[in-house]
Amino acid sequence: MKILHIEAGKHLYGGAKQVELIITGLTEKGVENHLICPKGSAIVKACSKHATVHEIDYPHELSFKALRQMKQIMQQLKPDIAHLHSRRGADTLGALAAKFTGTPCVLSRRVDNPEASLAIKLKYPLYQQVICISQGIADVLISQGVPKEKINVVHSSIPTAFYQNPKPRKEFNQTFSVDNDDVVIAVVAQLIQRKGHHYLLNILPEILKTQPNVKVLFFGKGPTKDALQASIKEQGLERIVQLAGFRDDLQDWFGCFDLLVHPAEAEGLGVSLLQTGAAKTPIIATAVGGIPEIIIDQQTGWLIPPKDETALQAAILDALASDQKREKLASRLQKHVESHFSVPAMIEGNLRVYQSILSS
Repeated sequence: MKILHIEAGKHLYGGAKQVELIITGLTEKGVENHLICPKGSAIVKACSKHATVHEIDYPHELSFKALRQMKQIMQQLKPDIAHLHSRRGADTLGALAAKFTGTPCVLSRRVDNPEASLAIKLKYPLYQQVICISQGIADVLISQGVPKEKINVVHSSIPTAFYQNPKPRKEFNQTFSVDNDDVVIAVVAQLIQRKGHHYLLNILPEILKTQPNVKVLFFGKGPTKDALQASIKEQGLERIVQLAGFRDDLQDWFGCFDLLVHPAEAEGLGVSLLQTGAAKTPIIATAVGGIPEIIIDQQTGWLIPPKDETALQAAILDALASDQKREKLASRLQKHVESHFSVPAMIEGNLRVYQSILSS
């Protein structure tokens, strides 16, 4: 079986990391993998051992040059299936290239926001199958008219053991200038509006009244960085909140947080939640997209409504009030992640979709 993957993201964020895991796992199953990606992408180095990488010019989402190059590569390789992993135009350009070359294609959809009605009518007929990384995403597409028989739910996954050997808390404190008696709340997400960083900033002054030792670290980068920095300064929170940037060593630190908060307005699934859960760190997150498939309120964490600062504040205060409760919910979360979001299950799920396409 020869699979041509298309991933248009430039950085090795959650979605691209999933592509790396899929390609690695498929290679171990004897599948021949090829990858199309923009020149200079971080995924090139990550996947070069397990796939033949084809770097192309990809200046923007509707690049005719990128489309032409995708078409040429498909004509040359004649893959059994083209697997489109990214929505940065790859879902459209890749589907068109596949149609022009008669290549069956499958789309992995990783976000839960509704599609435009025109996209549902024009784009989704081009896919033989659609893989949704959560039931929440599947429900959105089905409600918009995508045929149910075309939808497959294959959860994203992580190699759980990779996140279960954190560095000592003392080293974490030194690295991020945290005092030994500080309580660390982390947010691991791109700095974009829908991740909801501002909701945490808005309630932080009230949290500090009863939890004066709280320190907040925002891990990630993105276009809202300047706005967040301005808000931090305006509220006098410079000594409390740290923009820690994008780090490729987060596996060393997930287990050092006292609490992870994920106040997103929308989320396909939330790979950072899986990573944090595998590290046995407690989580507060919003009931959007596929998050409720990871966080079950008062069982594997705290689940709150999106955009609800009152609920967010109450959940944080409840979590910080009891070390024992945080430990209990974090332990349950770790077991839940290990049993429901394994890499082998994800690989088998993708293979089943490929085989269903080829058999039909």
